[in-house]
Amino acid sequence: MYDRSIQMVDGLQYSERFGGGGRPHTRKPHRYENYQEVHANQMNKLREAEVVVSDDLEFEGGPHPLTRADGFLLSGSVYTKSGGVLEVTKWLQADERGNVLSKHYRYHARLETHEERNLFRFDNCHENSPEKPVQSIHLHRFNVGGYEVLDPLNIPHLELPWMQEIIESVEELAANSAKLTGPQREVIREQEAHLPLYGVVHESL
Repeated sequence: MYDRSIQMVDGLQYSERFGGGGRPHTRKPHRYENYQEVHANQMNKLREAEVVVSDDLEFEGGPHPLTRADGFLLSGSVYTKSGGVLEVTKWLQADERGNVLSKHYRYHARLETHEERNLFRFDNCHENSPEKPVQSIHLHRFNVGGYEVLDPLNIPHLELPWMQEIIESVEELAANSAKLTGPQREVIREQEAHLPLYGVVHESL
């Protein structure tokens, strides 16, 4: 069943769709070197499982463009087996001991094939204070036409899925989309044409 309100083809709710979504995740500072190692191991596991075919994610050090806080930027795109793409912009703020903690997120998911379109986006671009802890993340949802629908959902920071879980969800959505026939896509398009539109995709960071 296609749930047109949250851009899913099997009607799963948030907590079901994003694996650990809805379950608190422990988020604490890590040494930058350890963070890089864990990231590399996770991406290798996704490749071995044939979820990810390639990525161009890179770490870059320097001050945040808005807050000027010291830290590291993880950015680039992840490409999944069935034509899903996750565009990543993730800011890791560093403390005086060299530990890092994720402060700003932007995970934008889209389809590269089967009628290129947006799927969803997590971000907290509205929070720019380096002193305050992250409280919530916005989940933006899109219709088949690529327009944002409904108001963003506020997700508690501790319930934001790990990036690995988000990548797995992108691949699942891409694989499900590939199974839709031409007539099924036309039915979805007709349904989506009657949804209220609240604005196009915003690419601000």
